Amino acid sequence: MRVLFVTPAWNTHFFNLVPLAWALRTAGHTVRVAAEPELTDVVTAAGLAAVPVGSDEPITLRARRAEEAGLLPPADLRQDAGGRPDWAEYVRLYDSVVVPRARIANDAMVADLVAHCRAWEPDLVVWDGLAYAGAIAADAAGAAHARVTFTIDLNAQLRDGFLWARAQRPPGERRDPLAEWLGEHAARHGGRFSERLVSGHFTIDRFPDSFRLPSALHYVPMRYVPYNGRAVVPDWALAPPRAPRVLMTLGLSLRNRLEFEVMPADRVRETFDALADLDIELVATLPAEVRDRLGPLPGNTRVVGFAPLHEVLPGCAAMIHHGGAGTFYNALLYGTPQLLVSNVPDAAHKEAHLRERRAGLSVPPGEVTGPRIRDALVRLLEDPAFRAGAGRLRQEVLAQPPPNAVVPELEKATARYRRREGARGRG
Repeated sequence: MRVLFVTPAWNTHFFNLVPLAWALRTAGHTVRVAAEPELTDVVTAAGLAAVPVGSDEPITLRARRAEEAGLLPPADLRQDAGGRPDWAEYVRLYDSVVVPRARIANDAMVADLVAHCRAWEPDLVVWDGLAYAGAIAADAAGAAHARVTFTIDLNAQLRDGFLWARAQRPPGERRDPLAEWLGEHAARHGGRFSERLVSGHFTIDRFPDSFRLPSALHYVPMRYVPYNGRAVVPDWALAPPRAPRVLMTLGLSLRNRLEFEVMPADRVRETFDALADLDIELVATLPAEVRDRLGPLPGNTRVVGFAPLHEVLPGCAAMIHHGGAGTFYNALLYGTPQLLVSNVPDAAHKEAHLRERRAGLSVPPGEVTGPRIRDALVRLLEDPAFRAGAGRLRQEVLAQPPPNAVVPELEKATARYRRREGARGRG
């Protein structure tokens, strides 16, 4: 088969696709990765063939310009773990949150992607859950296409609820902002809107079944395999820790995405001080500009710029983090008890599941104090039920098929969904 991966120009979203791309390559299939030019070096560093499409302008600059123009209002990022919004709230979410952000990530790529798919004729297009351009191009070229979840599948839950609410409205009051946007792109290339432009022919999902939200979609489960670019094992991680090691990582929240900020620098300092008397080895990943403002560190604290989670977490007794997808996946994979301080959209679902499975705790970002973090961390370290709960989640992750074992199912699904007149079968 010829397989085209499509990702928005964010490293972490591409990293999420790499193990499957290599599984397909090692099974003998031809693989390319389409992304905007700013990601080309990241793609080729992973040993994969890059297809630059779209704009040379970095995606962060487009987002900033849209914010300054009032086209990208602040989003309510966290979604409740239960209940359905009313109709007006559904439309607002699509109008002000989903579609504007999707436009920034996709509009510039669509025409180039359609042209490439029609010329190269992939059998299967695998697109990141935010890369709707991949679905549009695949549909235009007759390829089978699969959506890959980046985190808990809130998009499917939102869409299911929206379609239910829409059906209750009078025929003249059934506006669908997402269908309008996708349909405009599809029509330019001879197609029309269908729900497969939203969710693909099928969905590849790395979360264990117990995390999956109710949906009628066709899911293909796949075990999470860590990839985070080039990784070097740090010297301090080579020897066993002298005391329980705790990793604290806040991802983007102290770097360049203020909407995800969960702990400003003064709270980081307060947290270090609150943990200073504990018999632990605290390792915190922080950008240099934040580290420089913190002053002298407690004796049990080490600050680093980056830590390869898949190399460090196996030696950790607990983890304090921002709830980002890759970080959360790694903690599940290595059975690490988690303390979430999170503003990501699916935080409520992650927190609820960790509490239910006794695998972690959480502190709402607006309630963060050093003493609150200390109390929760001490519970994680002293109560063996949290380690046992995290271990059970690890077994759920390991029970899923690894990427190489998923390839035959992708081959079968491709044969089922590919339109023969638009794409030819290849070995």
